[in-house]
Amino acid sequence: MGLTINVNATTMLIKESTFPTEDNSNIILASHSGNSKISYFKNLNKLELNSELFIYYQDIKYIYELIDIYKVDKTGDINLPVKEGHYVTLITCDKKDKTKQVIYSYKQIKSINNY
Repeated sequence: MGLTINVNATTMLIKESTFPTEDNSNIILASHSGNSKISYFKNLNKLELNSELFIYYQDIKYIYELIDIYKVDKTGDINLPVKEGHYVTLITCDKKDKTKQVIYSYKQIKSINNY
């Protein structure tokens, strides 16, 4: 899946996102990671594999686990693989290398109805 990323402010839900009620969903969010007040992803670099993320959607709590962290060239376009299952993808700039973006890939491990 090819995405065009241009975050001008705050956090952006990428239009190619699909939600957990859809087959092979992927909620894709992008935000800045610098030091300004709009850098909502500034602490993503502290995450470790197996960290959990929670999404609350339509009275269901979805639990995701961080399965991969990788870097891609910062060109404005990103190709994300289409995978079986349900995912959340977080995208931000690399704090040390301004020519790279960091991708955090979470896979759904559980859901809880009427949490």
